[in-house]
Parts: sequence; C-alpha cells; structure tokens
Amino acid sequence: MKKLLAIIISLISINTVQAASCPAPTPDVSTLFGILDGPSTQKLSDIKTFLSSHPVAVDALNTDCETPLLHAIKKHEYDIFSFLYNNYGMPDPANTENGADSSICNYGIEYGDWSLISFLKNTSKCDMAWNNELIDAADSGTIETIKKLIQVGVKLNYEDTYGNTALINAAKDNQNIDVTKALIQAGADVNYSTSNGGTALIYAAGETQNVDVINVLIQAGADVNHVAVGGVSALINAARDNQNVEVINLLLRAGAVVNHLTSSGVSALMTAVVYNQNVGVIKALIQAGAEVNHTDPTGRSVLFYAQNSLIPNPVAVQTIVDAGGR
Repeated sequence: MKKLLAIIISLISINTVQAASCPAPTPDVSTLFGILDGPSTQKLSDIKTFLSSHPVAVDALNTDCETPLLHAIKKHEYDIFSFLYNNYGMPDPANTENGADSSICNYGIEYGDWSLISFLKNTSKCDMAWNNELIDAADSGTIETIKKLIQVGVKLNYEDTYGNTALINAAKDNQNIDVTKALIQAGADVNYSTSNGGTALIYAAGETQNVDVINVLIQAGADVNHVAVGGVSALINAARDNQNVEVINLLLRAGAVVNHLTSSGVSALMTAVVYNQNVGVIKALIQAGAEVNHTDPTGRSVLFYAQNSLIPNPVAVQTIVDAGGR
C-alpha cells in the first residue's frame, strides 16, 4: 500500500509540474488554436487573415504545451503547417516541446506519418534529430522504430556527443538482437571507430552477456584485435567487466590476442584478476596461453595484481599460483 501511495503521489507531482510548465495562453494564441480546432472549411484562409493583424510567435504554446506547428501536424493540416513554416519559420525541431515525448521531427516517425516525414526531409531541419533518435532507439527501442528511421535515411554511423553510435548502443544495451542485425544489414560500419577508438565489439564485449550479439558482430567482420585509446582491446574489456566465460572463449576462438597489452603494459589476465569475480574467466585466459608471470613496466606481476585486487578473491590468487604464477 505504501509503495502504491508513493507512486500515486509521484504521478500527481509530475502532472502538477507539467501543468505549471504551460501557463494559460494569451488571447491571441487561444484564438489561433481555436481556428485550428474549429470546423471551418477554410482554416488556412482564416489563419492568414488573423495573423496579418495579430502576429503570434511560432513557438507560442497552448495548454497542452504544443506549438501551432506541432498542433497543425497532429491535426494533419499540412497546408497550414507549410504556411506557418514558410512564413514564420520553425523553432529548433530537434528539441522536444517542454519535455513531451513527441517533437515536431519525431512525431512522424512515432506515428508513421510519411506525408509529414517527406515534408520535413525536404527542409533538412530534422536530420540531426533523426540521427539522435536512431541512437536512442537502438538502445532500447523496437525493431519497428529502427526500420522506420532507416527508411527515412538517417546517418547510420552518426556519433553523438557522448561517443555513441546506433550500432554501439544496440550491441551493448539492446536485448533484441534483431536491432543489431538490422543496423548491420542497412550498412552500419561494424568497425566504425568512435572518437575514443571504441568499436561496437569493444563496447559489447564489456557490457553484454549475450554471446549471440558478439557472434553477429564477429560474423559481420568486426576486428577482434582493434584497440581503443589506451590500447584496450575487446578481450581486455571483456576480461574486466564480463562475467560470461562464453564471451571470452568466443573472442579467443575468433583470434583475439590473449597476451595483448594496453599502453600501460597491462594484460587481459591482469585485468581479470583485479576486476572480474568469475574465476572461470581467469581460467579461460590461462588455458588460452595467457602469460601467468607477465610483469608490467613497474615490475608488478600477475600474482601481485591478484593479491591486491579491489575485491579480495583468494580463489583467483590460488588459480594463478596453481598455474605457476609467482
């Protein structure tokens, strides 16, 4: 009951905030929206006449936090939308309206409104918004949304300000493997390297437990030995953060260099004994030929790393000792 009450209170709070963010419109703004909502068969003519003597800002909002442009879109009044856009401009369509889920650009995608999409494509106003929407949708969206955005003609290898691409987000976060497949089939570069040198495989190796995703990337030609900034490879990233031994083994079978070193001289085995609590990962690396007596440039050994792990792991220490580590 307490949990339900908390949810109800939070919903009330959210609704209160949203209502407060859209104050009552001015009389002129109300009149404009009234014409848009009215029964007139000559709305466009009525709006032209009204606006000729009552200028209304293109970013004015009604009580639902909609601009005249967005409201015209939702009413499927494309002649009015075109008139408003061509004569009064359009606020940045990449931004949503006061936190609403549907911006001018993404409304057409969300509802499959291809008449609107065609119009917006000709303006080039929505290119950036659609590129970012693809990245967001690849993270947790459906395959249907991804296909719509691909059909629009988004830049498949677009990198946002956080260093993400659609394929990277799909591979590391989306549990629907069909999203990853759809992006690759549409032409996403499986070896696209972001500003920090990361690829979809490097990110996925560290973050997804889904072996099938890793396999799809490898089968599509992902370079298993590409290194990001700092010399981090897919295997080293997996050795650090991935608890799934099958991911480690798949990378090794695909040709990952087991004794590759980062720019600071750290191996995948060193990384695993410090960060990874699954001893099976450590054993898999040793079985693949990881050097148990490798030392970094400061002379610290694999055993030293194991003994000074962030989280004490006696089994890991013993595993290194049993393999001849000293």
